[in-house]
Amino acid sequence: MPNNSPVPAKPEPEPEIFVMPRGAPPPKITRKPIKIGRTKILIIGGVLFVAVLGGIGWWMVRSAKPKVETPVVVETPAPPTTPPEAPVVPPETSSTGTPEVTPEAIPPRSGVDADSDGLTDAEEDLYKSNVFNPDTDGDLYLDGNEVFHLYSPVGQTPTTLLDSGLVKIYQNQTFGFILWYPASWEAKEKGEGSREIDFIAPSGESITVSASDNLENKTLEEWYLANTPGAKPEDLKPLATKGGKTGLQSEDRFTAYFAKDGKILTVKYNLENRSTIEFRTTFGMMIRSLVY
Repeated sequence: MPNNSPVPAKPEPEPEIFVMPRGAPPPKITRKPIKIGRTKILIIGGVLFVAVLGGIGWWMVRSAKPKVETPVVVETPAPPTTPPEAPVVPPETSSTGTPEVTPEAIPPRSGVDADSDGLTDAEEDLYKSNVFNPDTDGDLYLDGNEVFHLYSPVGQTPTTLLDSGLVKIYQNQTFGFILWYPASWEAKEKGEGSREIDFIAPSGESITVSASDNLENKTLEEWYLANTPGAKPEDLKPLATKGGKTGLQSEDRFTAYFAKDGKILTVKYNLENRSTIEFRTTFGMMIRSLVY
């Protein structure tokens, strides 16, 4: 028996839908590379090479070109209307051709004082004290301080230099003064009436006492200024002997002055050409001992 049932129709396939995965990169767009021909490259390189050569050539030509300096015009000076100045005479020169320069005076330095007691080592020998002990006799006074004040550095106070036999007394009858000087020194009188006396150390250094006339009876300062060219009052400093006699001394303390009865007494340390002063305290001792 025939089957008259209808044949079902064949289902139509559904269209496929493409979904791009999330996070996937976008598709790349590629371009075709620009191609330059070999001929063009050669032409461009040649042009650049020629330009470089041209620049180098221009620089070399410019450098080789001599510079033309502007000429300097020298005007002839007009003849002088006044007589020319006298030529400058150059300073005298030594045999080596170098100008001689007068050296400035250099102040003398004190002699060696090993124990710093105010006496140089030369003076320690003079007064029989210890070079390495500032208080030889142990009386709590420095040796130099004792000598300056006329006391012995090797005898208990109040032993004087005269008591110890370390000094002698010099007396000048003509000009009426007395002073002490080291026992080992020589007193040498010179001039009329012993107007000048040199007290000479064995080393050759000396201290000179001299008398000068002051007939106008000027004050000590007036006499000094009148007899010392270029001197000023501030150059003098006051001083006094142990007996109370007042006087003046030079600023460098190498000269002392005293006045009495129309006379001026000068006590001077003679440095001469020595660069050291060995008997400064002794010089002070002699001035302190002066009776005038």
